[in-house]
Amino acid sequence: MILKLLSVLLRYPDDEVLAAREEIADAAGELEDSPARAGILSFLEYWTGATPSRLRSEYVETFDFRAKNALYLTYFRYGDQRIRGQVLAGIKDLYARSGYELHSGELPDYLPLVLEFSCEKPEEGLGLISGYRGGLEVLHKSLTQGQSPYAHLIQALISLLPEMEASDLEEARGIAANGPPQEMVGLEPYVADSPPPVPQPNVTFHGRKR
Repeated sequence: MILKLLSVLLRYPDDEVLAAREEIADAAGELEDSPARAGILSFLEYWTGATPSRLRSEYVETFDFRAKNALYLTYFRYGDQRIRGQVLAGIKDLYARSGYELHSGELPDYLPLVLEFSCEKPEEGLGLISGYRGGLEVLHKSLTQGQSPYAHLIQALISLLPEMEASDLEEARGIAANGPPQEMVGLEPYVADSPPPVPQPNVTFHGRKR
């Protein structure tokens, strides 16, 4: 349930998501005590009381205009380099091998999508996220410095992961100092093989989102 809640709460707060605010709050309240539960509840103090217009404008301001707040796991490591397209194709293949049908117009490294995958395949999904721990730390630090309530959600996710390795810390420091690599060649190797965009899955807490 924690992964499900994180997946939904990190999505853009459209009408469907906001219509489920009461259900989401109830589900969070039923979680067992843990650092992840505490992080989610701290976020909900902001999220359940704010107006839809405020939530939407602050979401866009937070994630669409600040590179270090990207919700795309591979971006921090590969930036705009061509190799990122190959990595995205590999993630898409992981979904297929795991029996997970990808019905989304988002790139496969989009964090809410990876969290949805993790609901069904926790070992594979959290393993994938852990592989990009350095970038996740940069995201958390950036959100924290910007005093964004979304920092609580990333902290909740981090609490579910293994301890950070020395290599993760080194990568995080490099990204924080220099930003993601820039090559500006696009994601052609992945995009050429990608399905057309389709609507986001429905919000539900009983069974798989589709």
